[in-house]
Amino acid sequence: MCGITGFIQLDHTLPAQEVLHAMADAMRLRGPDGEGFFTEESLALAHRRLAVIDLVTGDQPMTSSAGDCVIVFNGEIFNYRELKQELEAKGHVFRTGSDTEVILELYRAEGVDAVRRLNGFFAFALYDRNAKRLLIARDRLGVKPLYYFRNDSVFAFASSLAALKRHPAFPAEKDPCALTEFLAFQYVPGNRTLYRDVQQLSPAHFMTIDLNTGATAFQRYWSVADVKKCVCTYDEAREELRTLLSDAVKRRMIADVPLGVFLSGGLDSAVVAALAAEHTDTPLHCFSIAFADPAYDESHYAKETAEYIRNYTGKEIVHDVRTVDPCDVSLLEFLAKEYAEPYADASMLPTCLLSRFTRESVTVALSGDGADELFGGYDRYRAMKMLSRLPMPRKVAGMLAHLIPAGGERTHAGRIRRLLKAASLAPAERYRFIMSHGADSITARTALFDPAGRITEELPFSWDPAWHYPVQDMQSYMPGDVLRKVDVCSMANSLEVRSPFLDYRVAEFALSLPADWKLKGKQRKRIVSEAFAEKLPPGLPMRKKRGFGVPVAAWFRNEWQGYLKEHLLTGELDTLFRRDELAALIAEHAAGTADHSYYLFSLLMLTLSSR
Repeated sequence: MCGITGFIQLDHTLPAQEVLHAMADAMRLRGPDGEGFFTEESLALAHRRLAVIDLVTGDQPMTSSAGDCVIVFNGEIFNYRELKQELEAKGHVFRTGSDTEVILELYRAEGVDAVRRLNGFFAFALYDRNAKRLLIARDRLGVKPLYYFRNDSVFAFASSLAALKRHPAFPAEKDPCALTEFLAFQYVPGNRTLYRDVQQLSPAHFMTIDLNTGATAFQRYWSVADVKKCVCTYDEAREELRTLLSDAVKRRMIADVPLGVFLSGGLDSAVVAALAAEHTDTPLHCFSIAFADPAYDESHYAKETAEYIRNYTGKEIVHDVRTVDPCDVSLLEFLAKEYAEPYADASMLPTCLLSRFTRESVTVALSGDGADELFGGYDRYRAMKMLSRLPMPRKVAGMLAHLIPAGGERTHAGRIRRLLKAASLAPAERYRFIMSHGADSITARTALFDPAGRITEELPFSWDPAWHYPVQDMQSYMPGDVLRKVDVCSMANSLEVRSPFLDYRVAEFALSLPADWKLKGKQRKRIVSEAFAEKLPPGLPMRKKRGFGVPVAAWFRNEWQGYLKEHLLTGELDTLFRRDELAALIAEHAAGTADHSYYLFSLLMLTLSSR
């Protein structure tokens, strides 16, 4: 796990070394164990290393044994040992024990098709000296980020926007459409960023840039559209899931540094921890955080899970729990700098604190990320299914919604109100409303810019229409929000996080299953809970999902109210929003007559990221 960056001078001038070093320096936390640089003609590459595999000979940029290819690589390849054996049988020579060199030699053997053979999470840039071509690739599900921009004279890329901003040609003009979508979803969906001419390489894509002509080409190498419908029985599917996920966990435990597991009180991390315990001969280190507010704390469930796994497997479990206080504006400001564009999923606060706590003991942590999107873990999927069958006229639903007080977005009454308001909308608008908490109407009320335009996502998955929204989340919300949160928060603490559920074989299998094998009635992630039932504490699968929420709504009425006013009402947003309307939003929220916490938090992160 590392940080990569580089640029091509399309005008064929020499790269500026001070610029390359500045870009690499912005990623010190992503790679605290070393740095490396490569320049040749108009190309410059840099790498910051967090050493996890092959601690001695795995430095980058790395040149192939034949000297014809150079790579900078961020991520891990979990089938590299098999690929290495295959390549050695064909005569390829290896000088290191790293997965990085396997990518190099696989490319030399198979060209750009090598990307299809990789099982892992990655973003890399590979320079083919003979072809005078740079290949840039990103993993199938978008676990690792890759940002880029180009103009007439330069093409630049980096693992983080903070690094990309160090290039003097960085195009800082903001995109009103992206800003609208950020205010709606707390992240910028798709391959866009807040900056009009800065993009992300889409998951499951690679691009090539010809150093001679500057010609750029893109190609998708994996798609959910290629997934075939499962033809097995439910019992056979449970067994297949057990086999696939167990192997995914085992592969992700390969490391030359200490490794642990994030353990919450939920299903996904419990399954990962149980499988990890089965695959280790040394004590398994698990990490949990606790909150002083019992409404948000589930550390007692995590302790119960750790004890159950200890008894079930007979393995030693070292379970560390730390009580944290995420109500810390200095943490907000630190994360705003690391994201380098607005991002407002408040669960980043406990995620960062968990990563910081975990990094004190280990360098790699396993997580349960991805299971909710792949196996139907969110209540909103049930809500959409219910709305499609609701025999209530839309006008009646709207009238009922207005009868419920608007003061608590996160309360049970608030959720019912939002559900009824969604029912009052046309079916095509309902999911956006649920995901955005009705932010579009607030933007129309407050914005000085034109909020017209939306970022739409292609959904090439049609054989099971009931699975439309989880697939949409898998292609947008998961990489844009969930995985970005984990990447930034973990890398800001020099911690590598691996999720077995995001093994592409597990993802393909999940996508192949009928919807009711994953979500049936009130049972979320049905096949996961039933496949691993014997490894889990009784009753765990049916617990209410809590996630990693924090009481932002209460903070804005108390501890953070002054801080919020200071940043939203002092002129920084005056070119984008009506100050009187922002003041009204704060007042309504403080009085408890409305819950604007999602929107206010988005505005706060917008101001902090602009500094």
